[in-house]
Amino acid sequence: MEPLPFVQAFELCPLGMAFLGDDGIILSANRSLGQLLHRDSVVGLRIDDFLPPDEQVRWAEFFQGNRAHEACADTFQSSYLSGEGRDAWWSLRLSCLGTGAQRQFYVVFEDETARRIDEQKLREACQLAEGASRAKSEFLANMSHEIRTPLFTITGMTDLLRLGELKLDQAHHAGQIASAAQHLLELVNEVLDFSKIEAGQMSLE
Repeated sequence: MEPLPFVQAFELCPLGMAFLGDDGIILSANRSLGQLLHRDSVVGLRIDDFLPPDEQVRWAEFFQGNRAHEACADTFQSSYLSGEGRDAWWSLRLSCLGTGAQRQFYVVFEDETARRIDEQKLREACQLAEGASRAKSEFLANMSHEIRTPLFTITGMTDLLRLGELKLDQAHHAGQIASAAQHLLELVNEVLDFSKIEAGQMSLE
């Protein structure tokens, strides 16, 4: 199959493409760039016409910096005005063509809005999960601490009870209470240690 002519490939490319003059004015652009910016034509306009004010300064510095070099191939990432009234981001790949009075710049535009939105959603989901994990750990730490207080009372009073004169079956029952309370206290301590580790409150002595 014969290769597509450049003009046809330029028009059919799914990425936005444009040629800029040495003054930064768009000389020609493909259909994809018009669709990206929701404009029938962008010829005669400038890249910074589609940038928020704070990004226009960055673009001017970027363009002039590359304009000062004979050869360039650099990337510019920023938000842009999509024409849909929503936050949008793109990545521009700028290349120099020719020299002197015939010099032009070739720019490839790639919309990064969907990727940025997905990344933001992922960050928010991670923050939500981390917050839920911290809340669970803090709850376990507080609960374990509160449970230990009555357990100490049970074990202490049981020890005092066993020091008195008890019948054989009473001593056996008191021993069972003491053993069960001690086992429960060990479990609570383990939960407390684990929750402290998760909550970042573990300290070493």
